[in-house]
Amino acid sequence: MLFKEIDMRLLIATLFLFFVFCLEVSADTRLCVNNILKHDICAEAKRIAAEEQKTLPYKMTDRVQIISFTANLNILTQGIKLLYDRAFLENALVQQGRSLDSMKRQMFENSTQIACGAEISKAFLDMGGHMRFVYEFANGEIVFEFYVSAC
Repeated sequence: MLFKEIDMRLLIATLFLFFVFCLEVSADTRLCVNNILKHDICAEAKRIAAEEQKTLPYKMTDRVQIISFTANLNILTQGIKLLYDRAFLENALVQQGRSLDSMKRQMFENSTQIACGAEISKAFLDMGGHMRFVYEFANGEIVFEFYVSAC
């Protein structure tokens, strides 16, 4: 009797995990083709990331480099390294009479312009993709993180 009870619990737990996994896979699939053309935007994110990764690191300015492109489902992430530390940024902001909040707004606007300024990334967003921008200092500390979902 005890053996059958344990087997039944194991069977129920296994079935439960199977159904949860199937629902998750189904949700991921719906997320990837949630556009009028039913185009797999997750596959597109992987393709774009793989293409862009070949060109990295990409020097944007003397103090800013794009260091990574990755894809996770319908999110394309761009890693941007600021080649200085927090103290340098804070000093520069004080000298310019600016706040960290104003810098954050400017960086978000720049990220939106990057995402919406190129045909391929704008099309990616229009098809249900999202772009994530992660700005980090030279020591790896993340300073800003933005998501752009529409132009």
